Amino acid sequence: MTSIIRGSDNFDSATVGSPTYGAVGTYGFFRTFSGSTTYSGGTTSGSNLRPCSVSMGGSNTYGSAPSGTWRSMGYVSAVGSSTNQGATVYVRIS
Repeated sequence: MTSIIRGSDNFDSATVGSPTYGAVGTYGFFRTFSGSTTYSGGTTSGSNLRPCSVSMGGSNTYGSAPSGTWRSMGYVSAVGSSTNQGATVYVRIS
């Protein structure tokens, strides 16, 4: 059964599908390798990012760089070398 929500936002859940990893509009948690501070709202190329997880020992990277341009939803300080950067959530914008 398809559910449809109607209201001032005109949201129709019947048109919502399962997003593809890395598609425009999707979010990801990435470690940055840009070597510079990333501010909320700043953008970067996917080539500067790697998927990661966070543990008590820091962030661990997994996989390869995503495609496209990504907007930072958080703040990452440029500490240490470009291979020792923090992680935050990004949204793909193109």
